[in-house]
Amino acid sequence: MDIKKIFEFKNILFLLLLSIVLNTIVFLLVLRIDSFVHVDLYNYGLIFSNEWAKDYWFFKDLLLTFLSGSIIIGVLSIIPQYDNDKQPTNFSKWTGMLLPLAGIVYETFSIIFMMQTDRIIQNDLYQFGLISDFNWGVEYWNINLANLTLMIIVIVLFIIPLMGTVVNQQNKKTKKATKKKTVKEMK
Repeated sequence: MDIKKIFEFKNILFLLLLSIVLNTIVFLLVLRIDSFVHVDLYNYGLIFSNEWAKDYWFFKDLLLTFLSGSIIIGVLSIIPQYDNDKQPTNFSKWTGMLLPLAGIVYETFSIIFMMQTDRIIQNDLYQFGLISDFNWGVEYWNINLANLTLMIIVIVLFIIPLMGTVVNQQNKKTKKATKKKTVKEMK
């Protein structure tokens, strides 16, 4: 398989759409974790307190905000990739590189904020009556691991369009140079 085929628009489009779907799944799983914290963990002795809740809500809201931003960036990244395929310009080249790069940054911050909510759940909630129990732990750990895995996959999915923009620009420059050389040889 030719490596350049990976960077064709239809493949880039598929990868960007996949990143949108995966981020949407992560978003829904974060909402499930929130429900888990505010419903299920009270059955395991957790006592509500603004002391832990304000930090938890702060980081959870930042996580959801950056995930939403990453989804929007994934949608917006389709436009310059399409333009680069049909009628490349400097603007589409730069936006085709900067939008996936911004998606990587947003996804990285999402991981950081997810780790902060995890720290609160895994460490701080024990001070407020939460009892360590295998039953809730397994469910929470599986959801959290799935989120982390999907977020890392999304980062990789954003790297490919970023590289694709650079590779496609190089291919177009090479084709132009070859075309000019052929025209000169014909004269």
